[in-house]
Amino acid sequence: MTTPVVVCTATFGHSDDLTHRRPAPDLPHLAFWHEEDFAPLTLWLLAHTGTAASRDGLTEALLARLATVEHRLAAHPSDRVLEGSIQ
Repeated sequence: MTTPVVVCTATFGHSDDLTHRRPAPDLPHLAFWHEEDFAPLTLWLLAHTGTAASRDGLTEALLARLATVEHRLAAHPSDRVLEGSIQ
């Protein structure tokens, strides 16, 4: 049995120095700021487990997010700029 180990660090901003809060620099690491980051953090954790169940959960969550975006675009066809898109 292999147990994946990752490090998730709460930060206070972009300039937060994590140097002394990284106990194992070679492990996968993700910093998060706020409880609003928990959904993406959960997806990131699922992506690092490598099990069939996590892949299924990740696929389901990403398809749900895609459906939300598609619904938003269908509801507002003139507004084609999404958050974070490159123009």
